Amino acid sequence: MSATIAADEEFTQGLARQQAGDVAAAIALYRKALAGAPDHPGANHYLGMALYQQGKAAAALPLVEKSVRLAPRDAGFRGNLGIVLLALGRASEAETACAEAVRLDPRFATAYHTLGQALLAPKATPANTRAR
Repeated sequence: MSATIAADEEFTQGLARQQAGDVAAAIALYRKALAGAPDHPGANHYLGMALYQQGKAAAALPLVEKSVRLAPRDAGFRGNLGIVLLALGRASEAETACAEAVRLDPRFATAYHTLGQALLAPKATPANTRAR
């Protein structure tokens, strides 16, 4: 069995575990998939989102960003990037990610919702980003 086929199977199993609420098992399966296929867009994305689900947005960000680089036309990946960025207080970047998600899929309601949250969130300015 090729590494790509094995990675796809592990990814699919990870999705099933995550949907069943077993996030820890899903994370292990996504990591196993990525060990064999480090550029698997879905495994990168859903590992990132599983980490986000555990409250680890900073750890999730590089994985979700990579998934967007690997699948730039996936509106869902971009919308979730907006969610992670917003959780990290990066509202302007979240706004950009969600606007692109909506451009890719004008019916993507979750992206509109996150875009609205980003528009209402306080924006970083030189005055409020200086070290205190």
